[in-house]
Amino acid sequence: MKIRILLQLLFLVTTAGYSQFNPYVSQIPVNAMRDVGIYKQRLYNERSNWIQQQIYRLTDLNNSLFNEDKLPADFGTLNHKIKLRNVMIEYVNGIRAYDYSENYIFSSIQDNFNKIEKYYYDYYNQVVENYNNRNKR
Repeated sequence: MKIRILLQLLFLVTTAGYSQFNPYVSQIPVNAMRDVGIYKQRLYNERSNWIQQQIYRLTDLNNSLFNEDKLPADFGTLNHKIKLRNVMIEYVNGIRAYDYSENYIFSSIQDNFNKIEKYYYDYYNQVVENYNNRNKR
């Protein structure tokens, strides 16, 4: 009995000077993490598809603007198509590693595709104007 009292007293003395650990805080539930992962993957896939559609749309615009059937033979349509195509390819190659599920990144990508489209139109108007001015002489 004396040993038991001594052990209890020793335990009280040794624990009195030390702080207690906080109780266990549970982690984020696995189901919640899974649901977020599924959502972000779905969002990434949808946005990847949107980007692919923009690539197709800009390719069609390029082909429509510099259509060999609508422009004079000496216009150099192939060179202009290649230049515009390279602008788009360079941009697309630059965003391959981005996480499209992030809203800020995707918003920036959307803005840049709009800027590329505007560049296509501006470039076309400038080239046609230069061609017309050159042939007026």
